[in-house]
Amino acid sequence: MAGGSALRGLAVAAAVGAAAAGCGTVSHDNPAFTGAPNAPATTPTTAAATGPTITQVTVGSVAIPQLAGGQGAPAVNAAVRALASGLGAGGRSCNLTTTRSDAALVSFRWLCSDRSVATATFSLPSGKRLALSDLLRGGYLQYMASTAQAQLTAGGTDAASASRLAAPTAAAFSRWGLSRSALQVSFPLPSGPVTVAYPVATLAPYLVPGGPLR
Repeated sequence: MAGGSALRGLAVAAAVGAAAAGCGTVSHDNPAFTGAPNAPATTPTTAAATGPTITQVTVGSVAIPQLAGGQGAPAVNAAVRALASGLGAGGRSCNLTTTRSDAALVSFRWLCSDRSVATATFSLPSGKRLALSDLLRGGYLQYMASTAQAQLTAGGTDAASASRLAAPTAAAFSRWGLSRSALQVSFPLPSGPVTVAYPVATLAPYLVPGGPLR
């Protein structure tokens, strides 16, 4: 397990996604994620001074972002539209939150009516969808896993489930996104997703030199 100093400043919070009849309402599970979960079909979702203008539209029952103009916008828009068909499978409805938007990065998170979570983060202006390995290198999975397991058990998850949910694998840490100051990873639980936030400063030993978070 990571020591107390490594855990300092890390936040964990959980919420239950509730499916209201015909509405597919879900609630947010981390104070770092903001925005109305039941936004209209088309509405501005960010007003960041340095970030792109982002409009939220609905494809089927899935809210998706669309960037207005600028390099990288066509690639991002096409990628999230492609995601929508998979997210809406089985009649799911999914609400969108833009967790980060600036000149370098945009990060999106969906909470769906079946209590699942999906994320996508893109580099700007290239429009490339980023993998966690584009940001971090070395033993980051081991560090993040031990930290997450400690946070999950502290929040009431049994040790066996915490070890399974936060195993040091790319698959276990695939539901990740960025805020302005932290990397946030969600883990699925029957009652709803739990999110562990890693302040970027705590990941300094693992940051890719010259990478998106440098």
